[in-house]
Amino acid sequence: MAQLTVRIDEDLKGHLQTLARQEGKSTSDVVRSLVQRYVQDRDRGAALRALWEQMQKRAEEAGTSPRDVEGAIESVREKSRDKRHSTEGQE
Repeated sequence: MAQLTVRIDEDLKGHLQTLARQEGKSTSDVVRSLVQRYVQDRDRGAALRALWEQMQKRAEEAGTSPRDVEGAIESVREKSRDKRHSTEGQE
């Protein structure tokens, strides 16, 4: 893991340490989390990956299998194709 040195005001550092301790975290954990969130918020790819991971986790928690997801996607695609075909005939 790489190391990053950051200079902050002494009062802010003390407040950070107090809050982190109250949450049972180290200041490094808190800063790492904040930096990760900052990068994800500004990196669309990372944000999409995080969203996908969250969706996968929720699907697993709900007992949904990859096969269920594939079936749902195929169902939506079929409905979309059917809708396109029905509107093409009206033109």
